[in-house]
Amino acid sequence: MCAPDMPFDLSIRTEPCVTAGRGRLRLIAAGAFPWLLALALALAPALALTLAPSLAQAQDRIGVRVVEGEGEFFNTVTGESFRPRGVNYLEFRPAGYYREDRVLAVGGYDEAVIAQDFRNLRAEGYDTVRIFFDHCSNGRACMTRQSVAGLNPAYMDNFAALTRLAAREGIYLVLTSNDIPDHGGYGELANREASDLFAGYRNAHFMSASGVAAFEAYWGDIMAALAARDTNWSAVLGWSILNEEWIFKDQPPWSLTSGVIRNGTGASYDLSDPAQKRAALSDNLVLISTRVRDIVRATDPDALVGMGFFVPQFPVPTGIGGDWYVDTEPLLAAAPLDFFDFHAYYDADLDIDQITENFGMPGHPDRPVIMGEVGSSPGFIPRAETALRMEQEWMARSCELGWDGWLHWGYKPFPPGVDTNPPYTLTGLDGMFLRGLSPARRPDPCFQGNFEPHVNLAIEATARASRSLPGRGPELALDGKETGWESGHDAPGWIEITLAEPSRLAQVSLWVAQWPAGQTRTRVTATLAGGGRLRISDRTRDTEEGMMLRFDLPGGVPDVTGVRIEILSSPSWVALHEVELLRDRGQGPACLVGGGGSVNLRGDPSTDHPAVGRLDAGQVAQAVARVAGQGDLPWLRLSDGSFVRSDVVRESAAGCDALPDR
Repeated sequence: MCAPDMPFDLSIRTEPCVTAGRGRLRLIAAGAFPWLLALALALAPALALTLAPSLAQAQDRIGVRVVEGEGEFFNTVTGESFRPRGVNYLEFRPAGYYREDRVLAVGGYDEAVIAQDFRNLRAEGYDTVRIFFDHCSNGRACMTRQSVAGLNPAYMDNFAALTRLAAREGIYLVLTSNDIPDHGGYGELANREASDLFAGYRNAHFMSASGVAAFEAYWGDIMAALAARDTNWSAVLGWSILNEEWIFKDQPPWSLTSGVIRNGTGASYDLSDPAQKRAALSDNLVLISTRVRDIVRATDPDALVGMGFFVPQFPVPTGIGGDWYVDTEPLLAAAPLDFFDFHAYYDADLDIDQITENFGMPGHPDRPVIMGEVGSSPGFIPRAETALRMEQEWMARSCELGWDGWLHWGYKPFPPGVDTNPPYTLTGLDGMFLRGLSPARRPDPCFQGNFEPHVNLAIEATARASRSLPGRGPELALDGKETGWESGHDAPGWIEITLAEPSRLAQVSLWVAQWPAGQTRTRVTATLAGGGRLRISDRTRDTEEGMMLRFDLPGGVPDVTGVRIEILSSPSWVALHEVELLRDRGQGPACLVGGGGSVNLRGDPSTDHPAVGRLDAGQVAQAVARVAGQGDLPWLRLSDGSFVRSDVVRESAAGCDALPDR
C-alpha cells in the first residue's frame, strides 16, 4: 500500500502500525548483549580479509564532495563527477496469497537473470540500480525468521553474492532498507517503549530510545554478516538507512499537544511547543543517522550512507503522504548523512520547483541528492509518450535545482495483482522508457532538447475556454495528468489552445470526460500562421468516459499556431480530461486544399454517397492521397478519411505534387 498520490510506490510498509508488545522474542544477537555486537564489529574487517581472499572485479569507488558550494558525487580514482542514472530493481514472486519483491529470497535469488538484466542496463549506459534488501523481511526465505533471533544466514549469502555480481557487471548499487523487520528480535526492541506516549511501529521506531537501539542492532548485524562473507564493497554506491522515513501525524507523540517526552538523545521535549516537538523527531533521526553511519563505516570506511523520503507537505501544501508526516530540512542541516534520497514523481500535485522547496534543498546546495524514485503510470498520464517526455523534462529542470541523480521506478513490468495502477517500467512497452531515458542515447540528462520523434505541444501552450468550474480551468487539460477541464455546463462549449510558437502539428488526441455515455459531436480546427483555418475533424459518434479520440495529420501540417476543440452536442456537460497536440519533426509543406465556397465531403469517392461533412469557405483541409472515384473522376482523400472531388477545390501551390495515387 502506498501514500495518497503515490499510487505505485510498493516500497511502503502495508501495516498501519504495530501495537505495544507485538512479538515475544528476546533479542539475543545485539540488543541483549551489546558486548557481542561490539566484538563482532571490531573483528569484522579481519574476518572479511580472512574469509574473502578474492573479490569480484574492483570498481572505482564513488564518493561525495563539495565544488564551489555544490554537493556532488564523484569517482574517487579519476576525480570525474558522477551522476547516478538507473532504476529501481524489483522481482515479484509468489508469497502465499500475494506477491512480494524477493530479489534476494532464499530459493528465489536468480543470478543468471539478474546478471542479464544488469548487462542490458549497462548496454544502454545505465550505471546504478537501487534494491530493497529487506522487502522480503520476515519468513523462512527472507531476511529474518519467526522465532529465530538475528538474520537468516542463507539470505545474507545471497546479499553478499549480489554485490559481487554487480561488480562483475559494472553496476553500482544503492542498497535500501524498507523497515525494521518484525522478527529477528528487532521489531520487539523497536517497540519496547510503545505506550500512550509512543504509538507502536513508526512513531516509536523514529522518536524513542528503543527505536535507536533497534537500528543499531539491525545494522550492526547486517554489516557483521556481510563482513563475514566475500562482499564487494566497491560495488555499493551507498547505503540508505530507510526507503522513506515518515511517522503518523494522528498518533502519539505527534498527535499530542501537551506533556513531555524523552527521545533517544536523553533530552526532554515539551509537546505543547511545536518547535520542540519538531526537534524531538529531527534530533532522534540525526542520532539514528549518526549511529548507523558509524556502524557502516566501522566495517567499510569508504561507504556512503543516506536516507530516503517522500515529499514533505509544507511550505507548499500537497496531498502527498496523506496523514503521514515527514520533515527533511532539519536533517539537511544537521544529519551526518553523505547523501539524501528524495522521491519526486512528476504526476504529483506539485511541480519540481515546489517539490525542491518542500524538501528544503535551496538552503543546502552542498548536500548531494539522488531522485531515488521517479516515474508515473497510465492511470495518471494516459499516454506513454507524454509520460516519457515529461520525465526527460523533469530531469533536465531538476538539474538546475541541485538534483544529482535519477533512478526510474521499475525495471520489469509488474505482474497482475501487484498494483492496481502499475507504473511505466523501463522494459515495458517494448523498452520505450529504457531507450528514451538511456544515458547512451541521452548522455546529458540536463539537456532541455527532445530526443523523441514527437513532442506534446500542449504542455507549453496556454488555453481559454467557453466557461469553467472553479479550480477546473482549461490549463488542467494541458498538463499531461488525469485531472482536466470541466465547464460545468451543457453543450455547446469549447476550449481554445494557443501554442508557444508556430509548429508542425501531426496529431490531436482528446481524452473524453463524460457521463452518461452517448452521442457527441466534436469539431476540431486549427489556426495557421497566415491566418487560415485548418479543418481537422467534425464528427458525431458514440463516446464514453475515458475514451480517446485521435485525429491524425500524416506527416504533419506546418505553421500551426493554435487548436480549437468544440463539443457541439453531448449528453454530458462539456469536459475533457486531457488534450495532446503532437508535433512532427518532418520538413516541407503539407498538401492543403480549400474551396471558394462550402464543399461537400463524402464517405466514398462518389457523389452517390451521402455527405459526411462540409469544407466551409475560408477553411482548408489536409489531402493525403489521390484516388480514382466515380466515373474515373479524380478525388482527394483527406486526413480524416473523407473524400472531396479535386475539381471543386484549390490545391496549395506546394506540397500536393508528391501526393501518392491510391
